[in-house]
Amino acid sequence: MADRTDILRLRVLLCFRSDARQDRTVTGIAKTLGQEKYTISRILKSFAEEGLVDKTDIRRPFLTDKGREQADYYADRIEVLVSYLLLNGVDAENARNDALAMALYCSEPAMDAIRTAEARARLKSDFQGARPFSGTEFCEKLPDGVYPFPFVIYRTDGSAGNHISMANAGFEHPCNLVVEDGIGTLQLVSRIVSEKSGMTGNRMQGKVSHMEYFVDGEFVTAEKSGNILSVPASALQFVSLGSGAGLMLHGSVDIQIAVSVGEMHMPVSTAIFTLLV
Repeated sequence: MADRTDILRLRVLLCFRSDARQDRTVTGIAKTLGQEKYTISRILKSFAEEGLVDKTDIRRPFLTDKGREQADYYADRIEVLVSYLLLNGVDAENARNDALAMALYCSEPAMDAIRTAEARARLKSDFQGARPFSGTEFCEKLPDGVYPFPFVIYRTDGSAGNHISMANAGFEHPCNLVVEDGIGTLQLVSRIVSEKSGMTGNRMQGKVSHMEYFVDGEFVTAEKSGNILSVPASALQFVSLGSGAGLMLHGSVDIQIAVSVGEMHMPVSTAIFTLLV
């Protein structure tokens, strides 16, 4: 159960980030939060002792650099958490109250998972029922960060009822979408795969050695760094499929892949890379 004292301390800290015209004295904060003045006074005293608030002028206390950093840290968490809860059907009042407690106690790995889930839910909400849209539009909706997304590489012919390309096993899943200043880059990590030869029956090991993606009417070589192959997200074309809980966003681009098996280079194969959101 959340500690009410910790939550109140957080609410007091956040008061200092609000409109500069707000009265941030003990009396002003107590009135804003509906608390007794002696309770707020104790909290501000502890903030001063912890180096979070400067009370040199008791009529105009303000956040120190340390206090501002801490207030911004929690404010960012709360914004993400409120959005996540609202997008998942929680009413506004409970979303706000629960976000305060969650912001205090969520571990960093849990917050990372929630940030990713919130970003996906918001994207689905923004693009539900939309016309086909570009990877550029998709990434402009995302804050800077690294987002893991599942993907599938499909065959172009789907022969024998098998629509999944063998190249699908040639990469680690999920891939990462790296967004910086609204510009996204897909990063796929190639890995060694083992398959039985249809000609000899021998098991062979191979690895994706080269990949191209189709953009502006031609295939362009993907940037390669070690095992990482990079494709600009702008090459993807998205469609919105389904509705409600079943809504999915599919971002696709035609690719050509070459696989090396020892000293041998297998014929280039064409496939369709599809990002699933």
